[in-house]
Amino acid sequence: LLNDEQEQVIWESIIQKTARPLLNLQSTVKQVRKAFQLLQAYGLSPQAPAFRYTEAGQLFAKWAHAFMKHCDVNQLIDQSRLIATITSLINDNKIKLPNTILFMGFLDQPPALKNLINALKSYCKVTLIDPTEHKQHGRTHQLGLSHTEHEIKTMALWANRLLKQEPDAKIACVVPDLTTLRRPLDRIFSTIIDHAHYNISGGNALFDEPIIAMALSLLKLPQQLDINTISHLLRSPFWGGYLKESQKRSLLDAKLREDNYLSLSLKQLIKQSKQCHELHKILMQFTKHVRYQAQSPREWAKQFSLQLAALGWPGDRSLSSREHQAIQQWQQCLEKLASLTCVSPTLTFSQALQKLMQLAKQQLFQIQTNDNASIQVLGLLEVLGLPFDHIWVMGLDDLHWPSAANPNPFLPVSLQREHDMPHASALRELDFAHDMQAVLQGQARQQLVLSYPKQSDDYACLPSQLLSAFPVLDDTPFNLTEQPLIEFKSLETLTQDQAPPTHADEKIKGGSAIFKQQAACPFRAFAQFRLQAESIVQPSLGLTAAERGILVHQALEMFWQQVRSHQQLCAMSPQLLTSTLRNLIKQAIDDQLGSLELPARILATEETRLMELFDRWLMIEKSREPFTVVAEERWQSITVGGIPLRLQIDRIDKLTDGSYIIIDYKTGLTNLMSWFGERPDDLQLPLYASANRKNLSGLYFAQIRADKMCFKGLSQVSDQLPGAKTLEDLDESSEMTWEDQLDDWQMVLTQLGDDFHAGMAEIDPKYGPATCQYCEYHSLCRIHEQ
Repeated sequence: LLNDEQEQVIWESIIQKTARPLLNLQSTVKQVRKAFQLLQAYGLSPQAPAFRYTEAGQLFAKWAHAFMKHCDVNQLIDQSRLIATITSLINDNKIKLPNTILFMGFLDQPPALKNLINALKSYCKVTLIDPTEHKQHGRTHQLGLSHTEHEIKTMALWANRLLKQEPDAKIACVVPDLTTLRRPLDRIFSTIIDHAHYNISGGNALFDEPIIAMALSLLKLPQQLDINTISHLLRSPFWGGYLKESQKRSLLDAKLREDNYLSLSLKQLIKQSKQCHELHKILMQFTKHVRYQAQSPREWAKQFSLQLAALGWPGDRSLSSREHQAIQQWQQCLEKLASLTCVSPTLTFSQALQKLMQLAKQQLFQIQTNDNASIQVLGLLEVLGLPFDHIWVMGLDDLHWPSAANPNPFLPVSLQREHDMPHASALRELDFAHDMQAVLQGQARQQLVLSYPKQSDDYACLPSQLLSAFPVLDDTPFNLTEQPLIEFKSLETLTQDQAPPTHADEKIKGGSAIFKQQAACPFRAFAQFRLQAESIVQPSLGLTAAERGILVHQALEMFWQQVRSHQQLCAMSPQLLTSTLRNLIKQAIDDQLGSLELPARILATEETRLMELFDRWLMIEKSREPFTVVAEERWQSITVGGIPLRLQIDRIDKLTDGSYIIIDYKTGLTNLMSWFGERPDDLQLPLYASANRKNLSGLYFAQIRADKMCFKGLSQVSDQLPGAKTLEDLDESSEMTWEDQLDDWQMVLTQLGDDFHAGMAEIDPKYGPATCQYCEYHSLCRIHEQ
């Protein structure tokens, strides 16, 4: 006898042999299996003439014939033909039967079932209870509610009120679309009713349980994994060593993202994991159990168990009851995988893992609950044969009750309607709804409530016509629609803008960015440089903007170390200049990106981009008055506002008049006006100026961008560099001198530094929402709650 999983594999192998590829094999197999089950239940043959008239019918007939032939040759019994097989054995007196057999809860009796019942009647007493023959006991009402969640909430409040009034009552909450609505049902019921008093039937896919999802992710380690999957693995407690080195693994995750890894192989992950001793040891142990060659499903089931054990799954911490139960069902999935050996002798690694994932998605998982709970939440067909004192059925609007006809796409519609198969026609669905409603009325000893939503998605709904005969429920005594789901107590607000001052032993890093963020929003500076809070970097395809900027800085640093002056630059031949730049760019790329193992095409593209960029930029440098480069990437230690800083100045040039200018390379857009005001947007160059005032005559951004290359800056004298501005150019009415401006910057920097040093951490974004738009600390400051 084949189980469901074995049948699935056989059908898949047969359907995959068709010439036309299918977009969704699993969905097709599901419909084909249902079609085959209907044929067997109604005693029909796939060779019937009606199958010849459609392409789908011809394909199905071909598949069904191949399936039956495969089963017959290999002496296999499929689930669809099980009833017919048992009936034949009974007729041949080959099965020992009990004296009495009782059938109950059967709304439909297809021919195969009727044949079984007739065969049984020849050998034992058979009693068949028709569920539609119950006499009506309780009162029936209808009730319309605004939307589906309102229905769920009102149904839960109704059940909870009845439970308090009648502690011994048996209450059913019937949800036709239980699979889809399970999560909102559990969420709402848990806020209204004690968990011990209700039970929701069915369950979620085992695949969705975190501990099982982690097992499947771990088994993917031999494959190339994207950074988000790697991140999920590193932060998960469901494998070995996590309790010992969870912080180290989080830091490794952050480092991989900062290094812009989009994906990693197992070999790369092992190489990068050396900072996490336990992780490195576990991964090395895991490699001993990695297999890629094809083997039987039974061997793969053993292999996967060994691999998970080597990885320390399910982890070092104590497991909850839910997790223990999930692991038990996981073992069942492995057993089902092993059972496929008889129908699929060999599978590759990827096929076996894919099949295991499919089994986990098909396996329903429900944590052990109280089946004797007073309130049972059930699907529509599950309520058959179960008597209750009170029943509430929801979702009975005119769009869904009765259901729309939904004939099987692989069976001729005429054949389905001729034999009155399930879902074949609107009339068939109407008859089923009538019968089901009669069953529910008979099973509700005291009360039956039939509800419907007045709005479903974007559609306005009316009550089903089948509800028209029943009076509307008066819910006023229950106060169902007015009761809030959760009653909140009043909240107390406490505002605290003052952080502890910095202390002597506190190590603060950040350089000029401290002053920039303190000016933008004091809390942002506190979060970033005092709390050292950082967001997770999201890797990007190719090189990041930061990596490109670093390449520009390093290549130019090395260039001016060789070419010290404007005179040397102008004296270089085009060929020498090109070869020098190309060599320096290659060296910069190797130094900065060599360890990242990027594709050669990306590196070549970046080399070409930098060559074109520098060719254009050096033409601007040549157009300047003579200069000498006296420093490049120079480090400098200073203290501003009580904050010790270590600055790195990109470049200092000496001009022919003996004065100096500071140049800062920028690969982004720049704005000279960002230097001014009580809370300047950019204080990097003013900070450099405050530390190097002696004989300083200009500050400049060197904006090196493909779309706009230029110098932007402020100088003591006119026409110092192309694009230079003086204070008078910026404001003709200003009477400030160059020294006054340096003094003003010094004062602003000192004030911002003093505020940061004193712990001023007020949530005060300079430009309001515009400042907050790209801030990473919303969850810390909670400005949107103010």
